[in-house]
Amino acid sequence: MLDFIAESKLLRPTITIYLFARVLASYVIFGLFRYRRLADKEQRRQAIHAINDRNAKRVYNAFMLLKGVYIKVGQFLSTQMILPPEFL
Repeated sequence: MLDFIAESKLLRPTITIYLFARVLASYVIFGLFRYRRLADKEQRRQAIHAINDRNAKRVYNAFMLLKGVYIKVGQFLSTQMILPPEFL
């Protein structure tokens, strides 16, 4: 089943779009609704760390499922300092 997903010309883009939409939505929802409700900087830092950790796991699992160029993109991004430490 997993090889079928990795080689499917329709499922790969669909999974990619869903993944990035879900990651983006998690940050938008956090910024709009949760960030302001957290009282101090430490709570905010912990909440952002938790979201980054969850999203890093989502991206990792999707890239491992999709294989190929996605793994290479992940390797490239892991060497850059543009992402939060949880992604690296």
